[in-house]
Amino acid sequence: DENYHCGFTEHFFFSFNSAAAAKFEPTDLVSFTTEIASHFSYALASAGLTLSTNVIQDSFAIPQQMFVDRDMWEKLVLNLLSNAIKYS
Repeated sequence: DENYHCGFTEHFFFSFNSAAAAKFEPTDLVSFTTEIASHFSYALASAGLTLSTNVIQDSFAIPQQMFVDRDMWEKLVLNLLSNAIKYS
């Protein structure tokens, strides 16, 4: 279908351009994710939910520093938490 192909192409180029503009920097991903999640404490409590961000780094072999685009990671985590509250 031509409309599907056009939509796919637009999405592909948008994703490609977003990745090209990404700014990767060394980040303690566990601490950064925990910090982002802490902003949801009131919303989670209001919804009667609790969130655990305990990560045992040795079990998952998570390096101390990972190269991530902090803005993109924050958007991803905020979106996941927002959806968790919205659909719970």
